Amino acid sequence: MARILFGANPASGHVRPGLPVARELVARGHEVVWYASPRFRSSVERTGARLAPFRRGLDFDEADLDTSFPGRVGRSAMFIDTIPAHLEDLRALADESPMNLVVMESSFLAGAFLAEERRLPWAVYGITPLTMRSVDCAPMGFGLLPRDDVLGRLRHRVLNWLVERVVFAAAQRRFQ
Repeated sequence: MARILFGANPASGHVRPGLPVARELVARGHEVVWYASPRFRSSVERTGARLAPFRRGLDFDEADLDTSFPGRVGRSAMFIDTIPAHLEDLRALADESPMNLVVMESSFLAGAFLAEERRLPWAVYGITPLTMRSVDCAPMGFGLLPRDDVLGRLRHRVLNWLVERVVFAAAQRRFQ
């Protein structure tokens, strides 16, 4: 059977949606290793998965983000600034015992980087509406229906440009 690495940011709303998936994979005979905050040990272990606790990766308290990210404007730091240390931990886990698949929640970007580096297949479970850019859809949060005609695609390109280059410009620069 496969050895599957799960990863999620250390917040209840990021971990909990993946628990039923991990439980089902374990029930089917796969070995699931979940890289997560030690705060989620009991939840992860109840699925039959093994917890691989954060080592270098920042374990922040979702109820008190200002303590973990003092002076930060916005919350992009918890998704972007945490990537290097989480990626170090994930590399060490993969070195200890190779993985066959990486599964992560949609904002846990270190998992995607590990999968790309190691040429592993990867899957994402979503905790938010689709946030990927598309010429067929407006950015998340606008409440606009998809359009695949010329004017709709132009509208989506303009809105995506505004979101990336104006609204979230600082976060985009940090991520790049």
